[in-house]
Amino acid sequence: MKLKDKLSDPGTDRFVENYDSYYSIVFNSIYSKTGNFHDSEDICQEVF
Repeated sequence: MKLKDKLSDPGTDRFVENYDSYYSIVFNSIYSKTGNFHDSEDICQEVF
């Protein structure tokens, strides 16, 4: 289930679209640098 399905506030549409579009790109980029899944999740959370 995508984050967009969980949120109903129309003001969050643009954020959710960007999140869904870029999360995997950002996460993979961070993971390639850290090599640690959990650290990458934490850093990615800070990005968004």
